[in-house]
Amino acid sequence: MNGAGNAMQDWPGVMDRAAWRLRHFLARLGWPGMAGLVLLAAAAACCAFTMAASLAERDRLAEQAAQLRARYRMAQASPRMDKPGPERQLQSFHEFFPAMSSLPDWLAGIAAAARKTGLVLDLGQYRIGPERGTRLLRYQLTLPVKGDYEQIRDFIGAVLRDVPAAGLDDVALKREAIGSEILEARIRLSLFLAAPQR
Repeated sequence: MNGAGNAMQDWPGVMDRAAWRLRHFLARLGWPGMAGLVLLAAAAACCAFTMAASLAERDRLAEQAAQLRARYRMAQASPRMDKPGPERQLQSFHEFFPAMSSLPDWLAGIAAAARKTGLVLDLGQYRIGPERGTRLLRYQLTLPVKGDYEQIRDFIGAVLRDVPAAGLDDVALKREAIGSEILEARIRLSLFLAAPQR
């Protein structure tokens, strides 16, 4: 009991000595050494975080690989389906394209892309005709626009992103005057649509 009591009485002295040693150690390190300790602790924390993320990613990939192996085994066990013939492949290709009745929606998408990028669409030229060798119609638009390079680039990008039936045929740029940021552009687009079935 006395030994335990002595140890308890001596505990504040032990803590004082430990605190003194820590202060002495830090004083000898100086600011550069303390900064190094902080960086070392930050690097250890970063390493632990990265390792945890890597382990979680490894587990996720292992689970995904197990699922793919199971699907592969099921595909091997199931009877093989015949590959579709050329006619079915061609039919699937044509079914990918939107119907002619959806043309107003795609034109509205082009107009929305112009509004979003701050361009005004002037009166353009429009022409529709069959796409040779296919059951598709090509609706060709030639759009004159004015704006800076970034606006015109963003407009074309928005059309190609938001109007999947559209393809870019041609862009012609002309500067109004030397040093002017405003460009006159003529943008030619084609909308590919499925021809109505007869």
